[in-house]
Order: sequence, then structure tokens, then C-alpha cells
Amino acid sequence: MLKAILMDLDDTLYDASAAYRRGEEAAIRFGSDVLELSRQEWEEAWLRGKARTKEILKVSAAQHHRLFYIQHALEYLGRSPFEHAEEIYEAYWNAALDGMCLFDGAEEFLRAVKAKELKLGLCTDMTAATQYRKIRRLGIAKYFDAIVTSEEAGVEKPDRKMFELTLAKLEAAHNEAVMIGDNLRKDVEGAKKIGIRAIWKAGSKEVYDGEAFTCYTDGVLQSYCGL
Repeated sequence: MLKAILMDLDDTLYDASAAYRRGEEAAIRFGSDVLELSRQEWEEAWLRGKARTKEILKVSAAQHHRLFYIQHALEYLGRSPFEHAEEIYEAYWNAALDGMCLFDGAEEFLRAVKAKELKLGLCTDMTAATQYRKIRRLGIAKYFDAIVTSEEAGVEKPDRKMFELTLAKLEAAHNEAVMIGDNLRKDVEGAKKIGIRAIWKAGSKEVYDGEAFTCYTDGVLQSYCGL
């Protein structure tokens, strides 16, 4: 019997990829201006800073922290790591959050889950502060009973600890839950590996041989969850 639904956040409930593109464009445009660099110089430093962050922090939640991207970019340039760093960081997130909205039909799905009195938990990579900002912007806190970020868990999906910590907060067993996410390896295969049913938000990607839905308005997810 289904008791709880676990959901990823980024690119599952809203278009994170588009938000990050907006943020990066704003950070590059604003950063090159305040640092008095050409766009090409700052963009190259930004990309190197991002790569350095991923290299050092690997699978920790901190690998996603844009302030580290900026810090390492400034260090690459031989500049002070504090030079306009917070301003560039805020320029990134102001642009990323601006226009951020749920996918069509996503809020109706969340309402249907709550109407069915199922428990709902967010199981999401990235740092808590960043995810809380997104949740506030999207206005979805009222639908969720629990949240686990990879910062809290100390690991990222597909590590089983992410799923099991979320289940514990929802007081649900593995066979009483469903995981919904856009990342086939992290969300779907990670959940299935430990006995949690999962359905892939495939979007426009080619559907694999398993449970998947393209959008919240096609009725597939609702049917899968018995709503």
C-alpha cells in the first residue's frame, strides 16, 4: 500500500536547467563589469572555477555552491577571493530565482497527493540554504512533510542514505513508497536498488524500458500513484 511519495526538486518540479542558465549569464555579465574584465576573461575564469570546485568537492553538496565557483574563479585570476564575490553570488541567484515556476500541472499533482493523505518528502541534492530559497520562491513548502538535502545526509543520490533518511522522516517502509525524479541514475536506479518503486520524469528524453512520464498533465503519474 502506498504511504509516501519521495520527490526530487531540480528539473523534476521546475526547470532548473533554465534557471541555472539565467543565473550563470547574470553572474558572467555582472562579474565582468564589476571586476573590469572582458566577458571572455571572466567567463573562462568562471568555468575554471566551476571545474575546480567539482574536482575538489566531488560528490558532496558543497560541489554545487556557486560561491565556491566564484572564489575559485577569482583565485584563478590571482585576485582576492573576496572581491565582489557576494555581489556576484547574489546576481546569480537573483536571476536564477526570477521567473522560476513549477512545471504545468505540478502543483495540481501535489494537491492531489495531499488530498489523498499521502506523506510527501523532498529528497534533493545541493545545500539546504539554496534549496530552501527555491522552495520559498516556488511556494511549495505547504505540501511537503519532510526534506532531506545532500548537505544534511553527507552524501548525494544515488547513495541509499538519502532515500532511507527521507523514508525515516516520513515513517514509511521501502515498499510503501515511490520515488519521482528526472535523473535516471540518481533518482530512479538509486531508489530501485534498495527496493523503492520509482518513476522517471523523462520530459523530452527518450523513454527507457520502465515506468516514466513526460509531464504532469499527461495523467501517467497520477495513474501510477493511484490519484
